[in-house]
Formats: sequence, C-alpha cells, structure tokens
Amino acid sequence: MEVDGGVRVYAVWLTTGKFRGWRVRSTEGLPSEGEPGITLEEATEKAGAEALRHIGADSAMMTWTVLGDRDWSAELSATRTLVGEGPPVGDPPRSGLSPLCHVSFNVPSGDVTSYFQLVPDPEPLIDPKITADDATRIAREDVGNPDAAVLFGPNLRQAKGKLTWSLRVAWVDPWGKDSKKLYIIDAVTGDIVTTAVPK
Repeated sequence: MEVDGGVRVYAVWLTTGKFRGWRVRSTEGLPSEGEPGITLEEATEKAGAEALRHIGADSAMMTWTVLGDRDWSAELSATRTLVGEGPPVGDPPRSGLSPLCHVSFNVPSGDVTSYFQLVPDPEPLIDPKITADDATRIAREDVGNPDAAVLFGPNLRQAKGKLTWSLRVAWVDPWGKDSKKLYIIDAVTGDIVTTAVPK
C-alpha cells in the first residue's frame, strides 16, 4: 500500500486476523547517520498519535520508553524504537493485559519506519498463590545462595491464561565467579517455568 509517497507492508495475525503492524518496504534514501532530526519528546508525540490511530482511546494511558534504554541523541545508529505499554492491571498489578506497541524511527529524518502492536484479548484475572517474596526465595534456593541479590523484579505478568513472576538474581559462585540468572516462575504453582543465563 502506498502512503505519503512511500510503500508500507502491512501485517495481520494469522490466528486472529487482527491488525499486527506495518513497516516501510525500504529505508533506502533515509539517512544512515547524522544529528537527530526529531527530539525524544517529538517522537513520543508521534508514536502516541500512531498508537491512537490503531488502538484508540486505550493508547492514552501508555507509558513510552526507548527500547534498550538507549540514548536518543547518541549517533550509534540511525534507528531508535519507542515502546509504549499500557498500565498494569489487577491486584496485585500485572503487565501483559494492556496494549503494547513498538514504534521505530529513522532519527536523522524523523520518519516512522515501522509500527507493531499487541492488543491482548480480555481474560479473567488469575489469583496468584505465590508471592513476590516466594518467587525470590525459589530463585535463591535454585542457585543455592540465600543471599543472591535481586537485580530486577520480581515482576508479575499475565498472558494467555498464565500468570508468572520474572526476576533476575546475581551471586558469587563457590569458585568466586560472578553469576546471573533470569527466572520465570509460575505464580500459581511455584514451578520454575524457564531460566536463562544472560550473555
């Protein structure tokens, strides 16, 4: 589809037929480096307008951050992505039930180069049986160190009928090596769903 003189490729979710997002077919002709042609504030306003067009009034509650906490003005690359996420829902609050979108920019030109959204279907809130303190204890027991530091989390997330805690812990192993591990823990059963060692 041609929009504003450029070609956009649109995508839908095959399982639901819902709109997923769009991207420009080619970024040829856009600058690959240079001073920002758009400020973070201007980009946030532009991203919010794009989300409003596709999501509607629910987008007004979104909080916007730069993907990867990158410096908007640093000249590392021409592309930056803003992530918009709706507020946590429920008690205790959990992410995953509010709209989420990514809006990518060619920063030197200020052009939006892609838009992606995930709008979850409504689902009943799941009551956690495992607390944040329980999740921390489970992770510390798994690494064998009751004093392992919690680097982030525990964060509660509900999606597709599953409720999980995520947290990252750090500790010094018996051989003196600094170690880190990410945990995803089922907030109903206390089972460790998955772990990952950050690179």
